[in-house]
Amino acid sequence: MPTRKGYSVSPLFGDRKGRIVGERFWRDASDRLTFDSSRVDAVDYAKACRAIADALNLTPYGKLVVGLDQMFWDFRREDQVIGLDWDIWMGLIVVAK
Repeated sequence: MPTRKGYSVSPLFGDRKGRIVGERFWRDASDRLTFDSSRVDAVDYAKACRAIADALNLTPYGKLVVGLDQMFWDFRREDQVIGLDWDIWMGLIVVAK
C-alpha cells in the first residue's frame, strides 16, 4: 500500500492480508454508505486522511474543520465526494456524499 510519511492505509482497513477486521460498513440516517474504524487517534487523523487521499487519488474539497471533539475534511475525485471525519465516539468515519 502507498504510504505518506510512514503512515499506511493498511492498518486502517484491514490486516496484512487485506481482510477488514473490526470495522463496519453501514448506512447513516441519510442512507449514505458509511465506514468507521476506531484505529485512528485524533493526533493521527490528518496523516490518515492524506494517506487515504494518496491511495485513492483524492484531492481536498474544502478545508479541514476542527471542533472540540470532532473533525471534518471532504475529498473528491471527479464528481465523487467523500467525507473523512473523526469524532471521539467512532474514530475515523468515511462517508460517501
